Amino acid sequence: MIVTISVTLFITFFLIFFFRVLVSFSSRFKKRGFYDVLPFLHPDDPGYLEELFDLEREASLAIALGKKAFRKAQIKRIRLALERLNRRAFNAGCLQDWAFAEAQKTVATRDLEVRAAAEELEKSCSTYRLSAGIIQRQLQRWLIQLIFLPFFRVPYMGSLKKIDSFDLLQSYEILEEAAVRLAQACGGECYELLVNAL
Repeated sequence: MIVTISVTLFITFFLIFFFRVLVSFSSRFKKRGFYDVLPFLHPDDPGYLEELFDLEREASLAIALGKKAFRKAQIKRIRLALERLNRRAFNAGCLQDWAFAEAQKTVATRDLEVRAAAEELEKSCSTYRLSAGIIQRQLQRWLIQLIFLPFFRVPYMGSLKKIDSFDLLQSYEILEEAAVRLAQACGGECYELLVNAL
């Protein structure tokens, strides 16, 4: 009986995972040009995330609210941070696809300025997605612990703002700057449209 339940659960989780992989691959563009990326970009509010990851603000909230209320507030704040980070990670994925497409074009056009800007953007997106992904996983673990383990110490998100040389907020600014440089190198209306979208 226990073996049957275990096998059923394993098969169910495997099918869910397989389905998610299929959806992920089927929703990707083969070559994602600038105009393919633009409508998918989420507008960003850097001040909002800066406030969520501010250690001093968290400490003030903990004192002002008390343990029980701060736990509830922190659950809500972690959910908001995850939502904002998901949007940024999605943008980074879109921009990385665009950078890759532009780099591929330079094989024929031999435009060294576009190639350099595209490679810089690809690298910035890759670094951001990898490092921010680690922070997202930690926030998800904290969220689960806060919800299901009532005696778990309430963590401060601000401690994740900087990990080694990676700065969660500054790295996204670097990514945006790299995207703007690529838009400028591509010419036309790309720069203006991208700045408005970001």
